[in-house]
Amino acid sequence: EKDGWTITDDPLKVKSGDVKGEIDLGAEKLIGAEKDGKRIAVEIKGFSASFPVKVFAKAYGKFKLCRWILSKQSDYRDLYLAIPKFAYHSFFQRPLIVEIIKVEHINLVIFDELLEEVCQWINW
Repeated sequence: EKDGWTITDDPLKVKSGDVKGEIDLGAEKLIGAEKDGKRIAVEIKGFSASFPVKVFAKAYGKFKLCRWILSKQSDYRDLYLAIPKFAYHSFFQRPLIVEIIKVEHINLVIFDELLEEVCQWINW
């Protein structure tokens, strides 16, 4: 919200056939007065320093499933994985993780947990 987004769904419920899921939140923001609104869905993940691979594996699987379901919806939203700044600067800089993010075109939102602010958007 501090970055100018309006939260529309918390959580955003998604469904394809008999498969249902939830994405942490849905939001929308106008790009400009003369353009259509941009709609997004954000899966928010906290990362523990002890088990970052386990957290990433679970988030990666859920991200892929939710992106697939969203692609089938008429009300399409771009999907982002929101991660804390400390996780981005440590775990997400590992070569394998960088490669997965690039190859899979995983959009990221990097946020500061203490300030509760978005630091960076990474779009593929």
